[in-house]
Amino acid sequence: MFTGALLDVLRRVDPTAPSWLTLDDLRRLIGSQLRERFKNEAVLPQVHAPQQRKGRLDLVPLFQNPARQFGEAAL
Repeated sequence: MFTGALLDVLRRVDPTAPSWLTLDDLRRLIGSQLRERFKNEAVLPQVHAPQQRKGRLDLVPLFQNPARQFGEAAL
């Protein structure tokens, strides 16, 4: 359930999502997809980010959004 949604999100993502995705963005996008596909059976992802001295790791942009990359290239 989770792995399929993760791969799908990383491959296609969403043209309205940021150009670079954080772990929190992935949690939100994967959660939406799982709720849509599995309704009440969905096991929703969670991000646990302990407080860090230099900021929240779950808000660091880590993954490029292919939907934005192609959308920006087409402009």
